[in-house]
Amino acid sequence: MSLLRRLLVATALLLTCVAVPAASAAEVSLRLLAVGKDAATLRVDLDESQDVAVNWGEQPGDWTGHAASSAPAGEHELVLTGLAPTRRYFYQVEIAGVPH
Repeated sequence: MSLLRRLLVATALLLTCVAVPAASAAEVSLRLLAVGKDAATLRVDLDESQDVAVNWGEQPGDWTGHAASSAPAGEHELVLTGLAPTRRYFYQVEIAGVPH
């Protein structure tokens, strides 16, 4: 398994364990669906319809990429593009504009 895939899988697993703030009633499920040479697909499932975005970059908080989804059913697939195979990436998911 490539380093990028292992890092993204580990991050996805960690993020699925993060509690959603009490102000948000939505239940969140994050899954890494696919990792390619220069892209990865992240799935975010919510129990209610809300906008979802993901920001990513090589340093936490220094986001160089952004993808957003406003799927009405609460099932979002976001594609992280422009990735390099030998780099480590961090990402942060936002639900209704609130970072998680």
